[in-house]
Amino acid sequence: MSIGSDGLVGRLKRLQGDRSARNFARQLGLGEGTYRALLRGGKPTLDTLISIADGCNVEIKWLAIGRGPMRAGSDAEEVDAGSPSIDSDLLRLAAHTVEKAHEAENLRLPPQALVAESAIAYNELLARAEDPTDRDELESLLPWLEARLRKRLKSAREDPGTGKRSA
Repeated sequence: MSIGSDGLVGRLKRLQGDRSARNFARQLGLGEGTYRALLRGGKPTLDTLISIADGCNVEIKWLAIGRGPMRAGSDAEEVDAGSPSIDSDLLRLAAHTVEKAHEAENLRLPPQALVAESAIAYNELLARAEDPTDRDELESLLPWLEARLRKRLKSAREDPGTGKRSA
């Protein structure tokens, strides 16, 4: 399933409803041209996906690849109201760090891979922090995250193996 496939276009149209593309894009804080490009099958950036998911109150995984519940708690399982939510600003910072590390190694990730790698990086930040609710601590770990990613990328380049992660 591709981010730029008809599946994403269908999900966007579903979210747009009866609103005009111009008004919907404006409500999401997107340029009309950016939104119309997505409707023509263009590939979104992670920031664009986050803006749409936040603006429409939908799960980013559902938006990006059509898997999982459209909204948290909309499947058969109950979601604990006290469960943590994703800090979209921190996710953007993690995504920027992932992009920066890949660019430093002259690599470019496809959008779907960037979403997946950004989610992994976000979780690594939370796991590394002594207090995952302390924003300053999390931001101070970004250089550590970038160094870790670059080391992993260099190692993969030197010993490419199969390209698959071990179980």
